[in-house]
Amino acid sequence: MIQSVPSTVHPEAWTRLDAVVRRADRAACAFGQSNAATRCRLLQAIAAELDAQADAMQDAARRELGADAGAVMLERAAIRQQIDALCTVLQRHHWQHAAIETAPLRLCAQHVPLGPAAVLGGGATPLHGAIGPDALAALAAGCPVIVHARATHPLCHALAGQAVLRAVRAAGLPDGVYALTPELPGSVDALVAHPDVRAAAASDRADALRLMRRSLERAEPIPVLAEPGACNPVFILPGALNAQAEHLGQQLVRQFAAAPAAHRPALVFALDADGYVDLRETIIDEVGALPAIALPDGARGHGQRVDWLLSAQRVALLAEGAPGAGRGLARPMFAETDDANLPDPPLLDDACRSPAGLLVRCRDEHAMLAAAARLGRQHAAVIHMATGDGADDMALAVKLLPRLQRIAGQIGINSTVAPPAWHVAAASQAIERFLRPVVYQDAPPILLPAALQDDNPLHLWRAVDGEMRH
Repeated sequence: MIQSVPSTVHPEAWTRLDAVVRRADRAACAFGQSNAATRCRLLQAIAAELDAQADAMQDAARRELGADAGAVMLERAAIRQQIDALCTVLQRHHWQHAAIETAPLRLCAQHVPLGPAAVLGGGATPLHGAIGPDALAALAAGCPVIVHARATHPLCHALAGQAVLRAVRAAGLPDGVYALTPELPGSVDALVAHPDVRAAAASDRADALRLMRRSLERAEPIPVLAEPGACNPVFILPGALNAQAEHLGQQLVRQFAAAPAAHRPALVFALDADGYVDLRETIIDEVGALPAIALPDGARGHGQRVDWLLSAQRVALLAEGAPGAGRGLARPMFAETDDANLPDPPLLDDACRSPAGLLVRCRDEHAMLAAAARLGRQHAAVIHMATGDGADDMALAVKLLPRLQRIAGQIGINSTVAPPAWHVAAASQAIERFLRPVVYQDAPPILLPAALQDDNPLHLWRAVDGEMRH
């Protein structure tokens, strides 16, 4: 029986998605209680199935997105890296946070899966729209996943989604553990409004804000996992600027052109001192030589961002690359302004999906620190500084770092902005986003999950009366 349809939700979308969500809810209990070996088997099967579909995926990505084989190979490699890190975390069981207190009451606690998770697939890459980082982390946490696919590349989504479903069956799990739903009018609102959905995630900031608003309209709001903005600011300190302005400019533009949209360094701060002119001229030369950049979601948003940027007060065009002759091709560009005319933070904090960058000339160190304080959350931030004998950048870096720690999830020193490596620490945090703590009071041992049983069958490190014991 279809549940009562909220007045704000499209009835047809609710009808189509209701059975999908109910199937995920029926699978949630068994999947949530599955052991680490089962989940690792599922994740490894996903990687194997995606590898088996490599040729078909490359052909589909070329036809629908204009992406070459190398882009698909890199994306598959990134998924494999994430899966390996997630499996390492699962096997170590740290993510369960098992804890036992013996007095005055016997209290045991561990983390459990949130339940069915709705994930808005990204629209910019062939595979992530169907099985991206959020979906993989949710599966590792034991949450069934319902991925809302974008309409931009349905064949890529279908191939990747079918690969995941084959992996689910190979792992002996019910189909409700994973579902891929098409983009329909009202489907996002229907997913988030459904009472059996217990979490939602989106890689796009605007999508995440929409999900948050919908979540608050529910009788029981759910957590919405959101990614930060993506201008990825780069701060070039005076010593580094004077010593290697040309090299840094070349490195910056290469990364600007090649990085995934969410990790593109699109905001560059440098002091108006020796070396600034060299940096500026290098950016002009390098950007002018860039070809058009493919944007799978279309180039319209790029044109809007460029128009907004160049209409701002005292913002001037520095350079443009080659114009785009085909659908979805964007002409890369860089503009310039000074710290006093930095555009408003809300627009800077939005994910910069288009190749439009801004060089900001800071009149002194205080202006650079003030500009850093104006920025909102970011994927990453980078400081370029001179570190050799006699270098004078350290004092400024010491003041700048606390400001960046408040906004950035990744901070690089003398490095490029890049997608974070999926090491164990990052994978552990990704899993924990889809978990919640549960406390058991005076429960008989037979009712306790394995992580909390007296004989410690999983051989875990556990917090027992505040002390870590094995």
